[in-house]
Amino acid sequence: MMVQKPKAPKINRLEEAIKGYGVVASIRHTQSLLFWDQEVNMPKGGLNTRAKALGDLEVLARRELLSLGPKIKHLKGRDQFERGMLREFRSEIFYVGRLPEDLLRELEVHSSKTVELWKIAKRKSDFKMVQPNLERMIEIKREIADRLGYEKHPYDALLDLYEHEVTVAQTEKMFAELLPKLAQIKKGTNIESEHPLENFEYSKAKMKKVTLELERMLKLSRKSFRSDVSEHPFSIPLDLRDIRITTNFPKNDFKNSFFDSFHEFGHALYAAQIDPRLRATPAGDAASFGFDESQSRFWENIVGHSMGFVRLMQPLFEKYLGVKESAEEIYRYFNLLKHDAVIRMASNELEYDSHIAMRYKIEKGLISGEMKASELPAIWNDYMMRYIGITPKNDREGVLQDMHWYCGDFGYFPAYTYGNVISGMLWKTFGNLDDLIEQRKFDYIRERLKEQVHVHGSIYNPKELSNKLFGKDYDTADYVEYLEHKYLRRTE
Repeated sequence: MMVQKPKAPKINRLEEAIKGYGVVASIRHTQSLLFWDQEVNMPKGGLNTRAKALGDLEVLARRELLSLGPKIKHLKGRDQFERGMLREFRSEIFYVGRLPEDLLRELEVHSSKTVELWKIAKRKSDFKMVQPNLERMIEIKREIADRLGYEKHPYDALLDLYEHEVTVAQTEKMFAELLPKLAQIKKGTNIESEHPLENFEYSKAKMKKVTLELERMLKLSRKSFRSDVSEHPFSIPLDLRDIRITTNFPKNDFKNSFFDSFHEFGHALYAAQIDPRLRATPAGDAASFGFDESQSRFWENIVGHSMGFVRLMQPLFEKYLGVKESAEEIYRYFNLLKHDAVIRMASNELEYDSHIAMRYKIEKGLISGEMKASELPAIWNDYMMRYIGITPKNDREGVLQDMHWYCGDFGYFPAYTYGNVISGMLWKTFGNLDDLIEQRKFDYIRERLKEQVHVHGSIYNPKELSNKLFGKDYDTADYVEYLEHKYLRRTE
């Protein structure tokens, strides 16, 4: 009697590829950790070795990704989970496949060195110190755009890296719709433009205690989360259970430090609530930078600047910082409509998107070649007058205030306004958010955001997720309605 051999188990090629992707994830983990350390701990003497390490790691990640390409080449995906995973896998492989090793290495090395030079230039308020480095960065990003390919504008290729399938045309339409309406709302308000609390000096140690209370409210576990200080606040998830943020502490105007932390907490909460099944996979990040920013802007502005939240925080500000003002006074302070908000991160909700629009216009011009880096201080000042109505006093307040261009993030800025738009769409779905905040139902808000947005990682591309949640593509109407509800209703 012949014994039949057992059939070999069928190999799931996608699972096999995802397992192989674990090496790429480990490399990305190490790159992120090295970047965080450079911003928080690294002594200046370590820069050259750090930059080389980041460049070499990028090349290793490229080689690993390209080796996985044949494993998924003919796969189609049996369901949304697999199709989304394959889309993200192929997107990463496409990116590194179009860019040669030398270019990827140079981008990482040049970014690492330029950011450090930017910090010095910012302290000295001297753009010319970093100008040659920025010129080379622009050349690198132009070459990347050319190699990735585009139909109408080279900036489309860079924009797509941050907000998939979004184009210059859609972005122009968004700003054209949004900015006039924000200006109209601002014109209809009578909210103050200054407040004595702007000059209130506070203890950094005590502010850390306030932010610790905020962490507890959002249930960010200290076992998987930490906060440090850096030149420019940022958030970087090393893993679903290892999330780093940074903030800073100017000596007065405490709302800036408070909301810098709150903003980064929004990023951290998103990262912490992604489905654990997506850990160390191509779909383990946010759906897009716009969706990621929507969570930060939602918590920072829609929740954090609300009267209900201010009433909750007022006793804590009094206990830790010695602030004696009423909740009503703190609300006014938080929601000032300043006429001289030269710094983007300190600007109010009705002017913030103008700050983003001018940066978008400038970086698009730099990538197309219509503008030159050598002209940036003058261009910046001209656009600040056009969009905001003021001129910076120096380079520190002007062209050096943001780190994004100096680390190579061309195409990133529009994500902030897309984030605002999405946050408004989320606000609309809650319907009774003011009541939920008044009732301190932060667990409910957090869990609902988890179910609607966080848990999916990037299984859905951003437009798919928008249509799944809202039944439509990005739409400015809900965000405008939120701002009208807040600013016009309260000043009638």
